[in-house]
Amino acid sequence: MIDSLFLKIVNMSITGSFAIAFVMIARLLLKKMPKVFSYALWGVVLFRLACPFSIESMLSIIPVNKTSIPEEIFYAGTPQINTGVESVDNAVNAYLPVGTPNASVNPMQAWTSIGELVWIAGIFAILAYGLVSFLNLKKRLENSVNESGKIFVSEEIDTPFVLGILSPRIYLPAAIRGEEREYILIHEKTHIKRFDHIAKIVSFLVLCVHWFNPLVWAAFFLSGKDMEMSCDEKVIKSLGDGVKREYSYSLLSLATGKRILGATPLAFGEGQTRGRVKNVLDYKRPSFWMIAMAVMICLAAAAMLMTDQKASVKATEYDDEKEKIEISTDNGTVDAVVAEQIDAAISKAIIEQNAKWHSGFATESHVVLGTEAGGNEGEGSGFTLTVFAMAMNMEFEYSDGWFEDTTGSHMPVAITFDVNEEGEYALNEYWMPMDGSGYGPSIKEKFPSHLYDDAIDTQKYVYGQIMNCYDDAIRHGELGEADVGNRIEELLETIMSSPLESSRPGDYIDEHRIEYREIVFIGRHALDYCFSEFEEGGQTGLKGHIMASACRDIMKVDGEGFNGLFNTGQDWYDAYEELVSNDWE
Repeated sequence: MIDSLFLKIVNMSITGSFAIAFVMIARLLLKKMPKVFSYALWGVVLFRLACPFSIESMLSIIPVNKTSIPEEIFYAGTPQINTGVESVDNAVNAYLPVGTPNASVNPMQAWTSIGELVWIAGIFAILAYGLVSFLNLKKRLENSVNESGKIFVSEEIDTPFVLGILSPRIYLPAAIRGEEREYILIHEKTHIKRFDHIAKIVSFLVLCVHWFNPLVWAAFFLSGKDMEMSCDEKVIKSLGDGVKREYSYSLLSLATGKRILGATPLAFGEGQTRGRVKNVLDYKRPSFWMIAMAVMICLAAAAMLMTDQKASVKATEYDDEKEKIEISTDNGTVDAVVAEQIDAAISKAIIEQNAKWHSGFATESHVVLGTEAGGNEGEGSGFTLTVFAMAMNMEFEYSDGWFEDTTGSHMPVAITFDVNEEGEYALNEYWMPMDGSGYGPSIKEKFPSHLYDDAIDTQKYVYGQIMNCYDDAIRHGELGEADVGNRIEELLETIMSSPLESSRPGDYIDEHRIEYREIVFIGRHALDYCFSEFEEGGQTGLKGHIMASACRDIMKVDGEGFNGLFNTGQDWYDAYEELVSNDWE
């Protein structure tokens, strides 16, 4: 649970960082415009950092994937991020720790756990600091006097501010008198009218969650600056240009106490005196066309930054009716490559390439991403066929009625075959990407550009391919339902063994991720076992919850996910069965 939440926050922070950078640039374009437009743009950033979902559109300019760091990175032998920015991916992936076969904990899990603890500690530290600051301020306001309505005056403060959430109050220093008081009240009432006191609190909470991102800190302070300047402009707009000088003097006279509210989320006052005075003196009422242009910039920015780029969907090259692959060459199309033949040739090549590591049962799983053909098949000389695939190689050792994976690899490969007139395949080249910092660049150089995104995103295929290998291992070992059932029961017992003090099924899964993943990897065999248990009924306890969770994860790999909130695992299965029955009807 905490792993998924942490990765979700990090991914949101990555996309939010690009939104922040864009808004910083847009602020320069809006430099001569009223600051209310710059302030409005920060709402887009707040949305990206606070909302766990977004929509896709062709207008999006966010260059990164919304899942730059996939959850499967915890369990990958060669963990990788895929932001969509090649230079960033290459730099980071080169330093990610590689998994060790048979280790109880993947290095990525260990490092992520440390990161999660630091992240949570930072949240509590900032919240605690803000709370203490707020309580100290409240203590200073104990002797404040209610002058009228929600306006209070205090001898203990040097700067005006708004305090509160549902019923915000305006606090004024006792020294404010005359026209200066009128300026300040208009300013503070503008804050309340625009719900700035709510926006400030939400922004502070978002800052607490994303405290590890320096760009979020910059956004917090810049948005506060734009907020104050836009309220200053409201005062000038209400009272006329004639009050610019007097209002500027007021800002200067109140500057001495601006530091007392810096870390108090429920109160905010005036800061950035020098910049605000300059903005007040330079302020001019904008023309209609200036406002129209600013509105267009803000709307365009919202459309481009609040949405994600549409994922590209690539059509398969397999013809289901003929079970053939149509291969385009310089001289035409080869329509004689039978899917089963090429599939067998790929499997053989992957197994033989990794044969030097084999001591037990070796198997493979592959996903064809695309193909390229060369040569002149029209002159009887055959042709060459290069298959770009995601290849998984795993090896298993058997003991005590079950098996364990001892080694393996998962990476994009390019396999080139010489194909003769009889349709026979001879391996010509087996290409693998370079290690370390050369990993991404070598794939980009070898793979066609339209296949690069799929080739670099190994996490998209890893679970399904591991399930295929486990299925091969079960069939090779001639393991029956009883063997599978006994193994799953052992894994369930281990998962349910701790933490006994918790009543949340997710806590048990989080503490035994290795065992839980093995149930998922067993795939359709685990589904058969769990469904048979549910069919007998009575799975209303912890075991039922864990089985239902595993079933959902297995089904997601095949695109058959069925989610929802259910009191027990048995309730989930009953609802699923009803859904399936209704679909058949």
